[in-house]
Amino acid sequence: MNSLENTSFKVSKNLFDKTIIAPTSKSYSNRALICAAFSQTPVKIYNLSNSSDVITLMNCLEQVGIDFKNNGNEIVIDNSFPECEKISEEAIVLNSGDGGTTNRFLLALLALGKNKYILKTKYGMSKRPMEGLLDALKNIPVNIEISDDEISIQGPPPKKIGKVEVDCDKSSQFASAMLMAFPTVHLIFKNLNTSKKYFEMTRIVSKEVAQKNLFQVPYDWSSLSYPIALAVTLGSVTLKNVKLIDELQADSILMQIIRSSGAKITSTDEGLKIEQTELKPFDVDCSDCPDLVPTLSFLASTIDGDSVLKNIKVLKFKESDRLEELFKIFKLFSVKFNYNEEKDILEISKGEKVDKRIEYHAPADHRMIMTAYLFMRYHQGGEIFNYQHVNKSYPHFFDEMES
Repeated sequence: MNSLENTSFKVSKNLFDKTIIAPTSKSYSNRALICAAFSQTPVKIYNLSNSSDVITLMNCLEQVGIDFKNNGNEIVIDNSFPECEKISEEAIVLNSGDGGTTNRFLLALLALGKNKYILKTKYGMSKRPMEGLLDALKNIPVNIEISDDEISIQGPPPKKIGKVEVDCDKSSQFASAMLMAFPTVHLIFKNLNTSKKYFEMTRIVSKEVAQKNLFQVPYDWSSLSYPIALAVTLGSVTLKNVKLIDELQADSILMQIIRSSGAKITSTDEGLKIEQTELKPFDVDCSDCPDLVPTLSFLASTIDGDSVLKNIKVLKFKESDRLEELFKIFKLFSVKFNYNEEKDILEISKGEKVDKRIEYHAPADHRMIMTAYLFMRYHQGGEIFNYQHVNKSYPHFFDEMES
């Protein structure tokens, strides 16, 4: 067991009044890295995220032959895959971690190589959905073998590839991975019903990298949802240098939701300022923004009246079963809720404030850890175990929320 697995972070009940420099997006960063790795001309990427998912992807790309030049906030990639590949008689083992985009994007990229590669995953990544992507790659065909916490893949694919179906029912990342790796193949995307904006993000990043040979990573609205939630419930936050809302990031819809619910949002010389407000209940279709559901659930738990979140069952297939974890947190903090599994509708209303500090033993899921922090900060504080998994997307989360 990792020596950090039993570490904990103690949360105190406090008001919230912060100015935050927004972290940059790991979703954009990993897409830009993959597109750059395929580019036949050098590519510059600015303001790459420092999340562990992105660092893991870069380490894996370096192992397969991609060269990175680090110039401060600028990364230069000046060679490409599979041309950079050095032929090996033995399988090349890549420690690919627990990132969805990291593992799924890597698999599609490695399908173009000649070597045999083995992805060693961890923290339950092997139990997350992969079938839609693996089936598509097998139908190209390339060789794939799966065992506990390992996926081996060996290409290259034939020069002529026919139509390939990609079932995206469990994740739009399957579509993104295939589009970046096989842009000239006739890809048929089936059941692309959730997180469609992330697929559109992939198209935009691919186009920009191809046309400009550079990409500037935007701020991460998924990470910003947590300080925004604290601001509207406990004080205020100024998002330094954030002037525009990136609509390609599905989680940016939070600004529209809280504005419609009565939040006070003003544009200042420093950036956007959000202040504490008594919000009205909201009704949100979450099919495009499932990662936002935990934050919205917290906000709903602070509002008088019933808020409704729809189309959320995909949360079962994330780093943890987030629906199950949300229900655990609701019970810990006396939140009133009802989930209709058949209709896939969650109703949440305000319960009584808890009068004691709460312990939460978190799964290896960054979003559930940050969500538990919101609840603890709003109520009477508590203690989060396994808190270090926030490194996956927001390494400085606790420093920035607490300082």
